[in-house]
Amino acid sequence: MNKLFLFSACFTSLIAFSGCQNSVTPIDLGDFTLYTDLQKEYLEGNDPANIPAEATGTANLDKPLPVSFKINGPTAKNYRIDYSYNCRYDDPKINEHTIYTEDQNAIITNLECGKTYYFKVTLNEQLIEQGTFKTNPGPIRILDIDELKNCRDLGGYTTSLGYVKPNLIYRTSELNHAEATFGPDDARITEKGAHTMLNELKVKSEIDLRMESEDIPPEYISNSILNDYGGEVTLKQIRINYGDFKLNVPSHYGEIRDFFAFVANKDNYPIDFHCHIGTDRTGMFAALIRLLLGDSEDGVHFDYMLSNFAYIGGPRDIEGFDAKCLNIIKEYDPSNHELTLAERTQAYLVDVVKVPANDIENMQNILLEKKA
Repeated sequence: MNKLFLFSACFTSLIAFSGCQNSVTPIDLGDFTLYTDLQKEYLEGNDPANIPAEATGTANLDKPLPVSFKINGPTAKNYRIDYSYNCRYDDPKINEHTIYTEDQNAIITNLECGKTYYFKVTLNEQLIEQGTFKTNPGPIRILDIDELKNCRDLGGYTTSLGYVKPNLIYRTSELNHAEATFGPDDARITEKGAHTMLNELKVKSEIDLRMESEDIPPEYISNSILNDYGGEVTLKQIRINYGDFKLNVPSHYGEIRDFFAFVANKDNYPIDFHCHIGTDRTGMFAALIRLLLGDSEDGVHFDYMLSNFAYIGGPRDIEGFDAKCLNIIKEYDPSNHELTLAERTQAYLVDVVKVPANDIENMQNILLEKKA
């Protein structure tokens, strides 16, 4: 755990606190990694196929690390911690969050990689501590949504086309499953998880890619379970059969068009999409989104293979994924051999699947800060 140490008041970095409440000396908590050792070993490698031996799809290794520290204050419950990218917590442009602790141990989850955060700790409206901490850079933001698995943000990294904005589109496992058939590779949202999705991730829409025969409780076939926890979440049903879902199967073209029509509408964001275990159908759409946003082949493979860190019933491999998706795109030849991977992906979806080009462009405009 990172130790607290005091900033000298003369440090230049304290200029950043200008205008903030500063009746106590700011402290720097230092740098935190959000990856476990196993996740870090994999994501810092050069080969997405070089998956750790422990990550076989049969263990729960997919949770990120939180930022945790000890509050230097009186023994008490209900400390309030506000944290954001900026110490102006009243600025609506800043991604601000508030949590409450049950003791002096502060645990903050689902932070973004490579960010400087400002925080303040109060107790009964009295300022106890304030300062900064940093999260180490990383290529993929892994999320902790309590009992859900395979949870990731599809933003927060730079591609050939620009910067992919975080906090807009997420991939997860299913949010509900029938009690009678619930098993180790199934998932259900909890009250804590729903709070994360609604209050931290601000989810407005859910895309469910499962068939109705996949043990969806009847009450959630047309209504998001998040609405049971106070949400006002739109549920979009796109029924896709897991067994034959490949990018070149014409019977699924309509569902693919439906998906991109939905993510082309800015009013639907932030969006969570999922199938059952959040790996194959979810992985296909995650790959298409990343490709259309300019991600590399390796970047797509790392995101797909990271599913092996979750309990998904067994391992996945790059060859199987490529046969269903990436090879089909790479082999498509629209009489222009100089197309980038992003351009070839768009050409295939527009020419073959008949996804409207405007839907793809609208999605890109929503999710990308494009390069000049």
